[in-house]
Amino acid sequence: MGVPYKLDKRVVKFIIDEKQLKPRLGCRSFVDLIKSQFGLNISKSTVNAVIKEAGLSKRVGRPRGAKRAVTQEIRKPVSFKESPLRFSQPLVLPFDKKEEPKPPPKPEPAEKTPPKLEQKPVIVPKENKEPEKKPEPPVEVKEEKPQEAPKLEPPKPEPRPEPKPEPKPEPKPEPAPEVTKPEKPVEPAKEEKPKRPMVEPKPVELAKVREIKKEGQFADIAKLMQPVSVPEDDIFDSMGVFFLKAAENESSKTSILGDLARELMTGIDPLEAEIKSNILLYASIFGIDNIELLDQYREQGLWVASNSSKKLGYFEIERFLGDLQKKPELFSKLYYACDNNFKEALYYKIILADGTIIFIDSRLKSIWQEPNIPDNFTVSQNKAKRYIEEKIIQIFTKEKQPIALFNVPSFRSFPAVVSEFIYAMEDIAHKRMLEIDTISVNNQELESHSNIVPAKRYFMFGFWPWQQEAKDFLKGDIGIVRDFYLPELARQIYYSARQVEFPTQSQIYLTAIFLKNSAFSSPRMGILTNVPEQIMTVQDLIKFYLLHWPNFEDTYQDILASSERLTYRGFVYPVFDEDTMPKREQSYILPASSATALDNINTLLTNLSISCQRHFFPYGYRFADFATMKQRFYGLPGKIKRKDKNLYVNLLVPKDYPYSNDLFYAVRRINESDITDMFGCKIWFKVL
Repeated sequence: MGVPYKLDKRVVKFIIDEKQLKPRLGCRSFVDLIKSQFGLNISKSTVNAVIKEAGLSKRVGRPRGAKRAVTQEIRKPVSFKESPLRFSQPLVLPFDKKEEPKPPPKPEPAEKTPPKLEQKPVIVPKENKEPEKKPEPPVEVKEEKPQEAPKLEPPKPEPRPEPKPEPKPEPKPEPAPEVTKPEKPVEPAKEEKPKRPMVEPKPVELAKVREIKKEGQFADIAKLMQPVSVPEDDIFDSMGVFFLKAAENESSKTSILGDLARELMTGIDPLEAEIKSNILLYASIFGIDNIELLDQYREQGLWVASNSSKKLGYFEIERFLGDLQKKPELFSKLYYACDNNFKEALYYKIILADGTIIFIDSRLKSIWQEPNIPDNFTVSQNKAKRYIEEKIIQIFTKEKQPIALFNVPSFRSFPAVVSEFIYAMEDIAHKRMLEIDTISVNNQELESHSNIVPAKRYFMFGFWPWQQEAKDFLKGDIGIVRDFYLPELARQIYYSARQVEFPTQSQIYLTAIFLKNSAFSSPRMGILTNVPEQIMTVQDLIKFYLLHWPNFEDTYQDILASSERLTYRGFVYPVFDEDTMPKREQSYILPASSATALDNINTLLTNLSISCQRHFFPYGYRFADFATMKQRFYGLPGKIKRKDKNLYVNLLVPKDYPYSNDLFYAVRRINESDITDMFGCKIWFKVL
């Protein structure tokens, strides 16, 4: 592979001149011409980058380019004078206390207090609290109180008359002290008596229990169920099933089938429903195509994957399946669960106050000037919603972490859209975010967020040493080189950091962090962020970024390859023979009303496999069937280890394994997806 920043100026000029004279020349032709004239081996992607940067390439677009053109909507610039957020005050975070050095004049604080009151009705979290209280009215126990209260009130008036005659003789001999001191202690004694009947019925406790059953039953599963501990050295069969479990955890916070079972079968133990649902869903991965064969299963992998501490027999699972089959709502519930969990979001469209539009792919890999984004940068709609709510809509706190983009586009310098993004995140008045839309692969709007709270938000993104801005950052003193050990990646990290002003003459100061292979080597890559050190230290920032993007060089090459495939349609990773490749790629399947419960459960498993193929494996695996994926990847044995809120899945491959490159690709993609299981453990894959 050629390295763009090492190209000679003569080669760049030669490519541009020849492309202008002969527009039909392709990248492959340039590779041969450059090799013959200059003796250099340059890759197609490098030549393509030079042509793109010169504005000489003709982007073909994705196969659905006709529909994609519709998204290029002509949007009138929103004048900041007309913006509803024109007079809204930016929300000052508790961390930014440096802007309050003007307390001497006393009238000023009185003026500053009203804007704080104006901010409260604008804050979005308050709106989220109201719908949470909606489920409370049906759980009201207040109506039951009057029924229980009258039963308790008649016995209580009897003791009340007894104390009444007692205070009467007391005030008669001592009239004067009654007014000063004795009357006050007598009154609280009367107040203590009505407090007792409020404690005896205890209706509040019953309401809390009902609230948990309706609202928090799914979230409580992780608290009730503990992960099964297994020996670290034991080898279990078909541990590749965790690819499917990772796809399920990415699209849904809890088990999809387990949630439906707990909702439909109200009398069942929630732990039992979770375990049996996993056994039904993943049994075919372990060679149990028929439930009747469950008693013949002698391995342990199915119980580990289902988080079951004991073996379950055929009759138990058959009875559970029969109870599900009797529920007529199973089909409709499963239908909408598949439809909601497997919709894909491709990118976010951020509209600023001055009409500027910024595009960010849903994988958070980069910032784009146009919505020409590779269609393998998708995530599930649910995960896209969590990204927006947790990293942009919500304000940064210690619990809410900054948005971590992989890098910025372009080879030689940052595009103008990067500055627009920084202004928006810094909450510059005329660059405030007015609306964020989530767009699907078919260019349909899945969700829209408006009335965004004006506030500074925190971000970080990577940059490369061959970009012009990186060269400017490296001028002068770059700071002291330090190092620390990152146990999750088993790496010794060398770094230095300094404060830089970017964009230039903007009075916005960011932290530029340079990562190195050793103390004396040149920077390998950089990280630019606006997170102040008092919130996150430099080491914490580096750790946060690398845990999101552990294989940054491979991810960079994947972006180039995906962009090249988008430009040159028909380019597919050669993982299948032409004779065996199906005619069209797989798409998500919805359950059928005429199918049995077990067939619809297998449909859910097929959708999880399709999600794996689209999000984790090379592009060509979109054309594979379930049997191929099971034979190549899902059936691989492995070891399981839990440590420090991490789940390590170590896969074992046989000798002369022909699909190592594809497996390593999937492992790298899934490790950077930041997926956690139901117990809050981040999932890490490794090939032994």
